[in-house]
Amino acid sequence: DASRIPQWARERLEGCARHSAAAALSSSEHEIPNPYLVAALETFRNDVQERTLINVVRTMLGGDVLLDATGSLLIPSETDPMGPESVLTHQVIRMPETGMQALCVFSSSEHIGKSYVRQESEGDELILREPAVKIFMDFLSNPDLDLIAIDPGSNHECYIERAQVQWVVNSPRNDGAKMALINDNMQQLLGSLVAPNYILVVAIDPKSQVQGPAFVPDDEGNPTNMLAFTSPIEVAAIDPAIEVRVAHAIEVLTLAEQLNAPGIQINYFNPSAVLDIKQIRELLDIVREQEAVFGASPAGTGAPA
Repeated sequence: DASRIPQWARERLEGCARHSAAAALSSSEHEIPNPYLVAALETFRNDVQERTLINVVRTMLGGDVLLDATGSLLIPSETDPMGPESVLTHQVIRMPETGMQALCVFSSSEHIGKSYVRQESEGDELILREPAVKIFMDFLSNPDLDLIAIDPGSNHECYIERAQVQWVVNSPRNDGAKMALINDNMQQLLGSLVAPNYILVVAIDPKSQVQGPAFVPDDEGNPTNMLAFTSPIEVAAIDPAIEVRVAHAIEVLTLAEQLNAPGIQINYFNPSAVLDIKQIRELLDIVREQEAVFGASPAGTGAPA
């Protein structure tokens, strides 16, 4: 029973990858595109505050969500029943008292039919599965929309404001690495760290006199693996006040090698992964061999601002 888990234990569990739990959610009778989002919404339901809402938003990056497009006008093409001339109508909540409109997205097919805002529409039910980042961008391109509503009508419904979506979309991020973590794909993760212009985010430890990167503490508070993140919102989920630096992923791996770190943990909260120093050195050796052959690092010169 999640309500009986104390707060300290919940935070501890969130800091470790639990792929078996994600697999259990994925085997549900309902379609669940992103089990980590479902877990974050459950945490939000039990502890409604800004930090848990940030956690919901950060789990959406790299994963998919569902949209209810029932009632859309579908115009088939020669090869696709939903051709390019189709006109899609997504479910929207209209709030007469404020004049605001919210785009509805869903973490599970379970909540679509139960949504209290679903209107009677002609035509067959149409449920779309889309990357959350694409939905964020489409949302920002529509000036008539003010909010994103996640699972409206459920006991964990929450709303994301336009300013929050704007910040997430405009912040530097490594979508490939986050997607690899969600899919538990180590090969894809390694590729996302050596690809040209891919970045990682480093959190600056406020307690460090040299303003160095943050490390994962052990049970006694001693530093273990160096922390790196796929986007600034991953850091904000820990503490929005923590300062961050953005650099090419190769530069962050090199920093870990220079600091003699035992490894790097990519993201603090789920989904996360740890690369030991041997893996890091093997990746750096590949990059240095390419640099010797082609005369330049695949990451280019200089880090993004």
